[in-house]
Amino acid sequence: MKVLIVTETLNEGGAELFLLRLARGLITAGVEVQVVSLNSRFENKDITSLYRDVPINRFSLPFFAVIDFFDKTILRLGIDFSLRYFLQGRQLKKLSKGFDIIHSHYIQVDYLITTIRKEITCRHIVTVHGDYSSQYDSYRKGELRLWLRLDKKLKQLNKYVEQWVVLSEEQRNFLKEKMTTPGERITKVYNGIYAYETDINQENDDGIFTIGMVARGTQQKGWQLLIDTFLRLPANCNLLLVGRGEYLDRLKCNYSDEKRILFTGFQADTVSMMRHMDVFVLPTYYPFESLPNVISEALQCGLPVVATDVGEIRQMITDAETGNEAGFVIKTKDRQPDAEELYDRLKYLYDHPDERMKMAVTAKAASKKFDMEKCIAAYQQLYRKQLSLNFSEM
Repeated sequence: MKVLIVTETLNEGGAELFLLRLARGLITAGVEVQVVSLNSRFENKDITSLYRDVPINRFSLPFFAVIDFFDKTILRLGIDFSLRYFLQGRQLKKLSKGFDIIHSHYIQVDYLITTIRKEITCRHIVTVHGDYSSQYDSYRKGELRLWLRLDKKLKQLNKYVEQWVVLSEEQRNFLKEKMTTPGERITKVYNGIYAYETDINQENDDGIFTIGMVARGTQQKGWQLLIDTFLRLPANCNLLLVGRGEYLDRLKCNYSDEKRILFTGFQADTVSMMRHMDVFVLPTYYPFESLPNVISEALQCGLPVVATDVGEIRQMITDAETGNEAGFVIKTKDRQPDAEELYDRLKYLYDHPDERMKMAVTAKAASKKFDMEKCIAAYQQLYRKQLSLNFSEM
């Protein structure tokens, strides 16, 4: 079995990190895999350097600046065409020969593959990472900027994609309700992570209670809310913030005198940062959150989690066997996480170390649903199912 995994970029992000983990897991399971990044200009080499065992084909186009200028110009003129994607479609068509499955991970890449679908023999599988709801929301509001006629494109995607994989019930409902995708073509598979040899964090000998957050450096992840809440907590609390971006740079400047707050910048090895935490927090108010990888990692590290009740987060922190939760989910108020509830939950965990340790045990149990071997097995089953529609024998 040969699988071509296609993405727009290899920057930091949950989707990009997952597909690299998926590729490594499939290779370990004996599947021949190649990853394709359509935009070699956007790559976090700190991340990809950790996956040197994964073959990556980085597409590049000559005269890219000219092509980009052409695409932006005709987009302003209302012409529904992209020279970049047209040329990359030709590259993909040639590269895909000999592969059995083409597995894509971003809506514009998904659509690009449908434009060459009649010319390739691969079966096409898509994993939805939250971008469909986001793009549809922008389209509905008249704010879609990067391309045109999303309604037409969704119909074409629905016609040519053979199998959809979703991470949340919201994504399943979107496909069924907005795209009228048949339920039998939709499968829910949680993103897998590798098991870490990480002990449950015992109470620090120095008596410091460390609250941590790892996320993209965008405002909607709730960085400011967490900082404001943290500053109300006792003096023996520290705040560890892992991420990068202009927004975080401004926050770092604003709080440069606050010695209890540490801005680490981007860290490829987020787990090493989590080992210093007592509690993991994600007060996100990004409206299309689905299955944050950082929560999976925090659970694997045995960290209680305090996060907004969006996407699959409540299901993520719940131990399926006992129904116990490895932390707390925060309600939203006026589309923002409830600041008072966030404070109350963090103060409770600060005041109750015994309860914190019980939640840490639950976190380890809850993390089992993200076992990478289960994820790999689920994808292999989907691949085999698709190939069985083409061939009488595997």
